Amino acid sequence: MKYGLLILLAVAIAALTGCGGSNDQTTSGLEDTVRQIQSGDEYKYTVTGQRTDPDGTLDVAGEYALIVTGQVITTPQDVEATVLLETFDLTANGHAVKNLAYRQYITQNAYGTIYQHGGQTEENYWVTTPAIGCYQSMPSPLSIGATWSENIVTVPTGNYTQTYVVTGTDTASLTTGFYQVYRITFSGCWLTLPAHGELLYAPQIGGFVSGNIIATEYVPPMLDDEGEVIEEEYTITYNINLTLQSISR
Repeated sequence: MKYGLLILLAVAIAALTGCGGSNDQTTSGLEDTVRQIQSGDEYKYTVTGQRTDPDGTLDVAGEYALIVTGQVITTPQDVEATVLLETFDLTANGHAVKNLAYRQYITQNAYGTIYQHGGQTEENYWVTTPAIGCYQSMPSPLSIGATWSENIVTVPTGNYTQTYVVTGTDTASLTTGFYQVYRITFSGCWLTLPAHGELLYAPQIGGFVSGNIIATEYVPPMLDDEGEVIEEEYTITYNINLTLQSISR
């Protein structure tokens, strides 16, 4: 299982610089309805953190982006889904260490709830197990204590369970503005890698503003032409912080 698993939608993670505010479970003034996604929406994030492998730990930096492309695909269930493009570029000591572009196929109902119908990288296409061919990736309206999960089947890597829990509320003060947010923990995967983390999600912008993700990448053994192992298998751990840098609409 070279890549493990898959995504997480327009949500993500904690550890934000300049984040303060309450954990008192109050939702006063907090918008609970998820904004309607529109063609041209673009969220860009700065990335900081560490990458650890058997040789040691490196500081990493980069950029993560979510872009509503305006492209539409037809799913096997004859549903027209919008293409949401995720890009992730990570460097260490000036050298690229992880680059990925991933396309999510999503729809959104009149209440704001977002559904995932599938996703695709160059090497991995996955579909969901429900007969309707999709799963709920972000409910609307949101509320403290809300929990949702689905068993996801990937092709060809296998399956996993993606789980989210809304644990409370908070505030986030960033260069892009002041946000009232829901704190959401998740486990499952992110950008094709097994992962878990905490999300700071702002329904009024339809996306997350900050967070922390811990993801694991499995690297299989390297074999020579005779099938002999010349490099043992190992794992890489990413401890990643994301902070909203800009929003374009």
